[in-house]
Amino acid sequence: MKKALLHFGLTAATIMSHAQEAPTPRTGPDLSQFALTLFVAPGGNDQNNGTLEHPLATPEAARDHIRALKDAGDLPGGRIVVFLRGGRYPVSQTIRFAERDSGSAESPVIYAAYEGEEVRLSGGARLNPREFAPVTDPEVLNRLPAEARAHVRMLDLSNRDVDFGSIPFRGHSLFRKTWLPGGPEAPELFVNQEPMTPARWPNEGFVTFPRVPEPGSRPRDGAKPPDPGYRTPVLGYNDPRPERWKHAEDAWLFGYWGNEWSDQTIQLESVSAENKSINLRQASTYGVMRKHRFFIFNLLEEIDRPGEWYLDRQSGILYLYPPRGFEQADVVLSQMSEPMILLDSVSHMALRGLTFEHGRGLAVNIRSGEHNTLYACAVRNFARDGIHVNGGQNHTVHSCHIHNIGATGIRLEGGDRESLSPAGHLAENNHIHAFARLRRTYSPAVAVTGVGNRLAHNEIHNAPHMGVSFSGNNHLLEYNIIHNIATETGDVGGMYGGRDWTSRGTVIRHNLFHSVAGMDGGHGAFPVYFDDGLSGNLVFGNIFHGTYDRAVLIGNGHHNRVINNIFVECKIPVRVDLRFKTWARHMLPNLFSGLEKVVNRPVWLREYPELEGILDRDPDLSTAQKNVITHNVLYKSGGIEIANDARPHNQEEHNLSTNRDPGFRNPAAFDFAIPEHSWIYRELPGFRPIPFDRIGRYGMRPHQR
Repeated sequence: MKKALLHFGLTAATIMSHAQEAPTPRTGPDLSQFALTLFVAPGGNDQNNGTLEHPLATPEAARDHIRALKDAGDLPGGRIVVFLRGGRYPVSQTIRFAERDSGSAESPVIYAAYEGEEVRLSGGARLNPREFAPVTDPEVLNRLPAEARAHVRMLDLSNRDVDFGSIPFRGHSLFRKTWLPGGPEAPELFVNQEPMTPARWPNEGFVTFPRVPEPGSRPRDGAKPPDPGYRTPVLGYNDPRPERWKHAEDAWLFGYWGNEWSDQTIQLESVSAENKSINLRQASTYGVMRKHRFFIFNLLEEIDRPGEWYLDRQSGILYLYPPRGFEQADVVLSQMSEPMILLDSVSHMALRGLTFEHGRGLAVNIRSGEHNTLYACAVRNFARDGIHVNGGQNHTVHSCHIHNIGATGIRLEGGDRESLSPAGHLAENNHIHAFARLRRTYSPAVAVTGVGNRLAHNEIHNAPHMGVSFSGNNHLLEYNIIHNIATETGDVGGMYGGRDWTSRGTVIRHNLFHSVAGMDGGHGAFPVYFDDGLSGNLVFGNIFHGTYDRAVLIGNGHHNRVINNIFVECKIPVRVDLRFKTWARHMLPNLFSGLEKVVNRPVWLREYPELEGILDRDPDLSTAQKNVITHNVLYKSGGIEIANDARPHNQEEHNLSTNRDPGFRNPAAFDFAIPEHSWIYRELPGFRPIPFDRIGRYGMRPHQR
């Protein structure tokens, strides 16, 4: 083993260093002693002095009170805590904190929920369920499905201070194209904290139509309005149901129109009963292929089951098929499109135990600064992202519950790639699920970018596409559980990075992946996916269970290492391909260009010695080379696959393939701990125990996760 690894610039000591203890967990903000306490309560008054008996009404008033003390030189040294009493706090504009609101290491500023009380900061308008009335307008009743007419209720919002918004044209690649970017998200309706469904057909899943008379232009290739020849798609149907939609003025179609990894939400232009066709208002990224999948939504004509709703933006009337128990329900229409909380150049501030909900945009945005913490917070029912960390140093998102998010749960961005200086941001012990509800591809639970950030002990599940995306350098992704993702897409990763030869040094270790399957008949879903040349990263000590395709896919990369992992019932544990020799050759110029910018920087050569002279070596970089796959256990799994022409340039050895039970503790509960006395350690000398009991959220055994 040692000789083979040294050939690839890897020593046994380097390998074993990745099996060491994880860094000490960060803890939540200390609330044991205070130099100053202020109290805020829903029934307070901003003219009060902020005592428990005379609380303020808003967090902004507490912020301003602290500013005044600081400006007067009267702010005491020590921990400053603002306690928010339980209840709902309506938020209509961003609560802003600036550099002047910072604390220090000795005197942090903490905004915390009062012990045992639920604090809800809501960006929505509350609606009274008792004000919903039966529908009586004959024209509307005629448009409703017959079976739903007696159940649908309506509420006139035309004379209320409510922003109706509009549904944006959204989807994959729109952020890279400037010609028609997605706008703010439309308001959403929530009943008892659950998102209601914009009335749709079909009620579940997708449909396809038999003909595509016009696939439309391909914006990915540069087509855009008003260019001559720009064409919008036309779909052909046989089932007469679309003719019910001919009066719909704000209907939209969500679909995977060209590829299973590319979603788009496109507006309905018209329905032609004569031609049996549906005309769309915008082109799709890849055009429309014949086997496209879609559903249509935001249709009064399709309210046919509890929980479906429709907002007529012209009349201002909201229609809802109420769910059970609606008369006593908490009903909210989300309104706020700006970030709910902004920490701009703030340092040493903590938000603890707060619930952020009902936004059309983002919950919390941290820009620059250092040592800010979100601890034990809930972020739910936002139409865009949950939490952004942009720049700065050592920010932490810890023990938060993030769910029902329209796009990405957490974005961690920071560190300097030119100098490879780490940011030290951390997302730890969070529970993130039901994300990517609206922007369904490339909206991971956590997106990690920059240098030197860490993602640890999180549980991530229930989403249509990827779990974690990473780019940049030297991140640590460890002790996470990722399961039940990629539920309706393909060519996707549980942990995904790609298209960059300089995105190196990330360690993926001691994670559990299960139920990552992808859509039937598609390109597959891969728990770890190094896409389109990603190079120089390590996969160590992970457990992969039940992949019907490739568990680790190395897409023509270099210097990647897959070591000391357990693969259980995986069709192909590891695959190394040669895509740059065939369909992906067009990507090579950009990859070379990126590498040329860093390959001669001294700091990069010290960090990644394998880059020394890499552009002058043979074979050329279009061949996958110097990947190491060793000391893995393959239980009831297929073999490791390396493309034939790449085999001489990569190392695969000391992998144990077996159908003999290693003695897994409780595989039915995804508990794949191997006892110390297992025969595995005799048959595969050098295989290191995987610390299974540390994987996942703190205090939870595998069967509880």
